[in-house]
Amino acid sequence: MAAYPNIGLQFDIKPLTGPTPDVAQSGKVRSVDLTSEPAFIITIQHPLATLAQKATLMAFYAANKSNLNTITLGGVDYSFHFEQSYSERSVSATYYDLATSVLANEA
Repeated sequence: MAAYPNIGLQFDIKPLTGPTPDVAQSGKVRSVDLTSEPAFIITIQHPLATLAQKATLMAFYAANKSNLNTITLGGVDYSFHFEQSYSERSVSATYYDLATSVLANEA
């Protein structure tokens, strides 16, 4: 597993798993949770990345886009797969806002 590059970032973690409300055949409401391990969708943002940082992130993605990778966010380790490539927005001639999404489990 490759470790995500240590480049300044912001993140948003949303749970993908957990109890799902359901209606039984009898009409009674119940909750169903078929997962044994929580999963998350994590949006990773790199505001004002330099051209060199952008190149590092794009190279990491190219080399690891189909692999299981690791990242530590808020003191918690996650194993993840990329959900998509990076989106990028030019802020100036030398700075970019980059973002990607990953599917993760706590490591």
